[in-house]
Amino acid sequence: MLEERLGLSISSLQPISGGDINHAALIHIRDQPSLFVKYNQYPAGSDMLSKEAKGLEILDRLSAFSIPKVHHCESVYAHHFLVMDYIQQAKATDSHWLTFGERLADMHRQSQQPYGLDHDNYIGSLPQSNQLHTDWHSFYYHERLLPQLKLGIRNGVFHSSDLSLLQQLYQVLPELVSTEGPALLHGDLWSGNYLMAEEGITLIDPAVYYGDREMDLAMMRLFGGFPASAYAAYQEAYPLPYGYQKRIDLYQLYPIMVHANLFGGQYIAQARQIIKSCI
Repeated sequence: MLEERLGLSISSLQPISGGDINHAALIHIRDQPSLFVKYNQYPAGSDMLSKEAKGLEILDRLSAFSIPKVHHCESVYAHHFLVMDYIQQAKATDSHWLTFGERLADMHRQSQQPYGLDHDNYIGSLPQSNQLHTDWHSFYYHERLLPQLKLGIRNGVFHSSDLSLLQQLYQVLPELVSTEGPALLHGDLWSGNYLMAEEGITLIDPAVYYGDREMDLAMMRLFGGFPASAYAAYQEAYPLPYGYQKRIDLYQLYPIMVHANLFGGQYIAQARQIIKSCI
């Protein structure tokens, strides 16, 4: 099926790790570079992969990162697949991380009005609403925090009493967030969503939208995996506004709520504690 769709002579398919959501394989092609394919059979799998392809294409067009090229995205008989360049991984150097910080700063200078995106997408396997808002505090509450809380309440992860806490947060949110303006974000920038290649660090699995650039930086700090030199290079290229350190927990609230809905456990209490500390 892939051979016919791609119009290529495939010599073999080699299964490899594709993360928690999708299956993946390395496509070996006669006399040409190998390709990477992600595939699944989820009911929403076609939309998930097509939105991922759109995100990669946005980053490729508007950032200096060498983003894997998307070759094909299609669904056939409930099999959904996304084919892109295969990235041969290399060992990171200090120079790679300095360039990463500079390129991320450059990407964050890409802006639009208002906040959001012209289409919704996904963060992991969860839907992510990108409805447009003129104010960041309104976008962050209505399109990020509130949908995660409502999902958690429906699934028994959060309690209905948590809605009152979040509403209290909304009342003070305009005073807490940055008002710097929209920046192009990767949207899910943890250490599992970059790859080291010979030509530099590349980004994968985006959850793209225009939001406060501190969101990407807060996500990077949540699970580690980024050296101090990357932050220093970013800060030198595009200094963060005053008070950003105080907003790290607040901006980590969204990915923590996502993890609470996906994995439960300690993330539920952690999300609740951040909300209480802000109100």
